[in-house]
Amino acid sequence: MSALAAGAAPIRLGTRGSALALAQSQRVADSIAARTGTPVELVTISTHGDRSTEPLASLGGVGVFVTAVREALLAGQCDVIVHSLKDLPTTPHAGLAITAVPTRADARDALIARDGLTLEALPAGARVGTGSPRRRAQLRRRRDDLEIVELRGNVDTRIARVLGEDADLDAVVLAVAGLERLGRDDVITEHLGIAGWPTAPGQGALAVETLATVSGPLRSALQGIDHPATRVSVEAERAVLRLLEAGCSAPLGAHAFIDGGMLFLAARVYSVTGDQVSAAHALYVDDTRTPREACGRRAARAGCRRSCAAGCWAMSEPERSIPRRMIPSEMMPSIRPRRLRASAAMRRLVSETDVRPHHLVLPVFVREGLQAPQSIASMPGVEQHSLDSLRALSTRAVEAGLGGIMLFGVPAQRDAIGSSATDPDGILNVAARTVVTEVGDAIVVQTDLCLDEFTDHGHCGVLDSAGRVDNDATLERYAAMAVAQAEAGAQLLGLSGMMDGQVAAVRDALDDEGFASMPILAYSAKYASAFYGPFREAVQSTLVGDRRGYQLDAANGREGIRESLLDIAEGADIIMVKPAMSYLDVLAETAAISDIPVWAYQVSGEYAMIEAAAANGWIDRRRAIEESVLSIRRAGADVVLTYWAVELAKWIR
Repeated sequence: MSALAAGAAPIRLGTRGSALALAQSQRVADSIAARTGTPVELVTISTHGDRSTEPLASLGGVGVFVTAVREALLAGQCDVIVHSLKDLPTTPHAGLAITAVPTRADARDALIARDGLTLEALPAGARVGTGSPRRRAQLRRRRDDLEIVELRGNVDTRIARVLGEDADLDAVVLAVAGLERLGRDDVITEHLGIAGWPTAPGQGALAVETLATVSGPLRSALQGIDHPATRVSVEAERAVLRLLEAGCSAPLGAHAFIDGGMLFLAARVYSVTGDQVSAAHALYVDDTRTPREACGRRAARAGCRRSCAAGCWAMSEPERSIPRRMIPSEMMPSIRPRRLRASAAMRRLVSETDVRPHHLVLPVFVREGLQAPQSIASMPGVEQHSLDSLRALSTRAVEAGLGGIMLFGVPAQRDAIGSSATDPDGILNVAARTVVTEVGDAIVVQTDLCLDEFTDHGHCGVLDSAGRVDNDATLERYAAMAVAQAEAGAQLLGLSGMMDGQVAAVRDALDDEGFASMPILAYSAKYASAFYGPFREAVQSTLVGDRRGYQLDAANGREGIRESLLDIAEGADIIMVKPAMSYLDVLAETAAISDIPVWAYQVSGEYAMIEAAAANGWIDRRRAIEESVLSIRRAGADVVLTYWAVELAKWIR
């Protein structure tokens, strides 16, 4: 049993003995001590890589700096060990686990040159030192007129060969992270940009390794210093190494980062002469359970897609310490659409479609007789409103900057002809007056013009003796409803009943009664849909049967276009496609041919599906909401009716 397990001694942290290793390990030790309240002592362990003066490539690069440290951990000589992550083999070690990857330091390389020179300013024939095959290849690619000198030793030794009294080099290339950890970054004459000079996979990051079975305060402390974004990024870089069966001495540079929820990975494979093959990939982190593995695999495959006789991974002896890989030498295409997706600012700059608060209309259910809002079980977060709560909601809608509010009435009494729909004191007309009184014309007050909420049979029109919806008798009721709603103060009438000729009938009635300026929103392409289910609960529908006799068949796209054209000809001011998400094709075609605004209704079932999936943790709620509404806008909707209108508006303002 270790001293840690017994709780009788300080936590022992194993590390290499170099000044850099001790400096970076001390930082981890301080973090562990602060989180556990237990002293941490450093245990110095000598490795083969530290003792050898051979070139790094000839050592093989796999485990030369870590094997002895790991053996000390397994032997119980220490409780936790710290490595430069780039030195770790990519294959997991049995019985050990990388328990923490702290926040990554600067991953770039730096040039330290005499007289403050930059890489480009170095004279031809200048002597530049490096111990890295990757850096050597990069130097040859950038400056094939330089003399590249094999370099070993600690950081101070390497700097002295440029800036010391016995300097024999014009420059060296070192990692920025190590220089900063040692407080020697003041000697840097040029930072080499990642884009043109990708560094070793994992460079700048540390790996904190323990026994796989570690538990208790130490495990909790390490989980506290683990940085998930860094871990995902460096593991994606190292995945390229592993998939190419390479070690840390391979002439390969890779860099990954997360931006806007997307993991970007770029890798370059070099020959010793500086020739290179580039590969890159990106994906949304949420799209897979193992984004680093998926991204690394795809980037590696892109680099190795076709074999060729002269591959970049062709090292001369004694440098060939890794398997020969046949990698194509041709460059990636010069047309790179991803340039315009590289950052959140760039994506925003070139976005084709947006959603603003004024593009949104909030559907609202107002129930007669309620004293307080009533939840709707199938639409979590949506309520039936009382007149008092309607006032408050109207104010919130205005404050959110919404374009409109669409009112649906739920009456206490219903009959065969929907009498309360035309009653000035009916709930829908009272609701319209209430909202207009509360907010005036700060928002467009819209009313649903249909009989289904008001009839005892639940159909959208008056029934004939055979129990069928009588189109022409229904038009008379619609005309009377239109006038009643206009008199109540409605500012836009939403004709949702799908009766033939309804727009013309309502237009004539409004004009005859002096409401020629009242605009009409026609639900032109309203499909008989299963996605209306939660709406039925919201309005307490009494429907028996279905509405396929007057609403559109889901199979018919052209029919929706025809209905839209007919409504435009009859005088509609705005036309609507409903539902939205299942009929984006109809929406797009309608928008393409319409010379008046085209709206779409994200209906109750669409709302309920996303809410249910989000509640179960299956999707990211906010992203799904934003994406769904954006897709409707992208398909051509000028305005979207959505139950998320207020919430979404607050997000995007």
